[in-house]
Amino acid sequence: MLPRILLDEHLSPEVAQILNQRGIDSLAIAKTPFASFEDSAVLDLAIAQGRIIVTKNKIDFEAEIRRRAAEHGGSLTLPGAFWIRGKRTVYKEDFARLAAAIEQEVRRVERGEIDPTYGVWLSF
Repeated sequence: MLPRILLDEHLSPEVAQILNQRGIDSLAIAKTPFASFEDSAVLDLAIAQGRIIVTKNKIDFEAEIRRRAAEHGGSLTLPGAFWIRGKRTVYKEDFARLAAAIEQEVRRVERGEIDPTYGVWLSF
């Protein structure tokens, strides 16, 4: 079974839409009342809904994720930006590529190739 995903508030709901179209149950926190909540409340939502958090905000989540590892599905952490054809690109400029990178890691979690319990860095 594919893990369910919760995109942190700095990630576009368009990425969640793409992931949902690809069969990955994804929720963008920006589209919920939790958008302005503290990270611990976002983690509470992920735990309640059985979702892996996808964030680029590792510093804010890392301690809480490690402390509460037994309760949640883990996290996938994105770099602050990525490169396309030699050009530095931020997420808002390429939702499809970002969704593809997240999907690849989610499918690796599903196959048991990686364990996101203590956080996994996405690289692409």
